[in-house]
Amino acid sequence: MTERKRGILAIRFNDGSEERFEYARAPQDDVNLAARIEEALKANHLLVEMEGKLIVYPFQSIKAIEVFPVPEKLPRIVIKKARFAG
Repeated sequence: MTERKRGILAIRFNDGSEERFEYARAPQDDVNLAARIEEALKANHLLVEMEGKLIVYPFQSIKAIEVFPVPEKLPRIVIKKARFAG
């Protein structure tokens, strides 16, 4: 059986509100992360399945998305080990 971890997805919206989701994450999910991010960006929306319903968030309403803990495998475009400088 695959070891599953819990992850947190935090979505911050342009209006200042925020929603957080907890989800089960398996190591194999990290493998396709780059392709999944690219697919979501092309679709112009983020889809979240929760408690038997599908929620669609248009990217024009989203200010930032945080995923943690950080996936082990990241897309090449990610600037790694960054820190806030000010």
